[in-house]
Amino acid sequence: MVDVVIDEIDPPVLGPDWKSTVRRRILSTRRALLRHPWASGVIESRASPTPAVLAYVDSVVGSGCDDQFEFEFALDLLLDGFERLQQQAVGP
Repeated sequence: MVDVVIDEIDPPVLGPDWKSTVRRRILSTRRALLRHPWASGVIESRASPTPAVLAYVDSVVGSGCDDQFEFEFALDLLLDGFERLQQQAVGP
């Protein structure tokens, strides 16, 4: 069943604008998971992902993944966002 849900996700559209490509892919994934709310839990509970799940991850992540760099990058994005929200709440 998980593979059926993964198959509902739009395939990646390769192009020079990687940001739009990744955004479209993630939004398509969100739509599929919203149609099947049970799927996230099932996907996350598996010790061994199915070939379809691995193919999806490969299509989003790509090669040369550096977990530490990506972790710190995401952390910095979150902290920057929190800082911006705080500044908006305080005002000029």
